[in-house]
Amino acid sequence: MSDAATIEDLKAQIAALQEQIEGPDTELLSVISAAVAGYLGERAVVKQIRFKRGHQWADQGRRAIMSGREFA
Repeated sequence: MSDAATIEDLKAQIAALQEQIEGPDTELLSVISAAVAGYLGERAVVKQIRFKRGHQWADQGRRAIMSGREFA
């Protein structure tokens, strides 16, 4: 396989992966902006939103439940 063919193959793979990446949904951003504006009572500008994938919420909930229990 030549270098040019390898480069073209890698470019095709990158393009396919970029299509799979989900960008922020404009409707979701509108809802977040409205919630922030409603909470603050004035028009607010949302400058940054970080989307996290993982189990942080579940882990924190488990810690809260377990720390509130007494074990014999």
